[in-house]
Amino acid sequence: MIQDLKAGKAVGLSLVWRSEYGSFDSTHAVTLFGVITNNEYSQNDIRYYDSLIIADSDNSTEDYDTTYGINDRNRRDVSNTLTVVGLEQCEGRYGGTRYVKCKEYGAEVIAYTALTPYSKSITSMRETDTAATKNRNTDIDFFPTDIRVSAVENAPDEGTVNTKDFCVSYTFTDMGTKKESYDKNVHAVGTIKIVCKLQNSEGKTIKTYRHYTSVDTKKTRNYFGSFRMSGIAAGKYKALITINSDKDITEAYFCNNKMTKEFEVTDSGYDFSGISMKADVEKIAIDSETAEVAVKHSGWNSCKDVSNCRSVTAYTSYCKDDRWGEWQSCNCTYTEVAGAGYLPDKIRVAKLGSKVRFALSLATDKGNYWVLSPEYELSYFNCEIIPTEENTAETSAMPKKSTKLNNSEKISFVIKNTSVGKEEELYGDYIIYTNYDSKFVNLKDSVKFDLKPGEQTEKIELTSWGNNFAPENSAYIRVGVNFSQNGSTGINITHLNIQEDKSTVPDIPWDTVDPCDGQISLREAVAYAVETGKTVTASPE
Repeated sequence: MIQDLKAGKAVGLSLVWRSEYGSFDSTHAVTLFGVITNNEYSQNDIRYYDSLIIADSDNSTEDYDTTYGINDRNRRDVSNTLTVVGLEQCEGRYGGTRYVKCKEYGAEVIAYTALTPYSKSITSMRETDTAATKNRNTDIDFFPTDIRVSAVENAPDEGTVNTKDFCVSYTFTDMGTKKESYDKNVHAVGTIKIVCKLQNSEGKTIKTYRHYTSVDTKKTRNYFGSFRMSGIAAGKYKALITINSDKDITEAYFCNNKMTKEFEVTDSGYDFSGISMKADVEKIAIDSETAEVAVKHSGWNSCKDVSNCRSVTAYTSYCKDDRWGEWQSCNCTYTEVAGAGYLPDKIRVAKLGSKVRFALSLATDKGNYWVLSPEYELSYFNCEIIPTEENTAETSAMPKKSTKLNNSEKISFVIKNTSVGKEEELYGDYIIYTNYDSKFVNLKDSVKFDLKPGEQTEKIELTSWGNNFAPENSAYIRVGVNFSQNGSTGINITHLNIQEDKSTVPDIPWDTVDPCDGQISLREAVAYAVETGKTVTASPE
């Protein structure tokens, strides 16, 4: 990242805030303009990079009073300013990793994108199969979003690993297909080849790794996998990932299927193999929304290399649909252990899969070493609200004060018993409602259900409601479920887009067309004038 910045490239940073369970809570992007270093530390020390100099479209107004909040002015209407954002090493929840300092806790820098400024010397990117590149029969567009190099599969990026054993993990998404869209042209099921080329510091490919992964664009947009590597000599390397390398599935665009990641391999000089951790139960029961699990540690006192461990971070990973997910920093409490510093003694787990496992990441000057727990089965009651293929996630423009959806549009979903390790039936009830103008409005009276494990309801549909809800602005329709085994869940099922007043007075300077954003561009004002027979009235400014 720093080398790209020094080379004159434009660098954008992807930031993420995590929930208390380690999952992504919200995301953001900023532009990096520079870094501030602390020369009291060496360049290999995590404290060397003290601050970032960034431009952020969300903090460039005089109405703005917090670093990453929401302001009430349109970002296009103001100029950008540069902001210095400090870096810190957050202990406990995010110990051992660098994050952008923001509000009360850190926003993790999970990825960056570097763009080379235009130059006549840049070779044009050309796709050999131009017919496929211009394919009008599909909206599918696979795009790699992240590459992480770490000691274990699907862990956060560590940048530096040791020669003993490590993984190059990747994620990619289908940029072209909207999850709520079920048009046959954007539905693809099959397998695609993923290729990873390992290049040395001279740019020479020394190893090539290949495997296939299954995709189903109707079920999900996001995919991930990893390549296990071992026996790699110490040095600096680059991993080049190509998604859908053999074009097994036709895409609308193939030129964005590659991504690279630079990393360093160091000599594996430490031995933490005698350290272990485990939970104090064989099976974990979650009786409410989460459960707190006590964990025990051993082997620290007899480990001769423990003094080389600079910090310890606890992680969890969940298995869902027979596939283990990414390692996420977890919600836990720490206790001081003689000779080992602070280690987690209680870890909170959630209803995120059928099994869970824990890990400790030990940060050293030779990369991170991981201590993995056994796998533990979970047991809990749960249900899921699943939109059907017929559900309208985003409505077309609706007249103000409508009490029904437009023709051919509907709210449609099922409720499925997704309990884990439970044989009993699930009892509960659901409602369809909205929090319009911060007020609860019930659109469908409570309806009871009972479901056996794995069973789901018939389709539940709604196209109209009573006069108690006549929206004049856009709103979300929600589905809420309560079940008798001490649980609840809810989702935004449909977004109502309400037609703005057809004003012929433009109030924004930029050229946009959105009939539901409540802002009138000159182009929209002219169109409304033609439709209504009125005259456009515009300020000279």
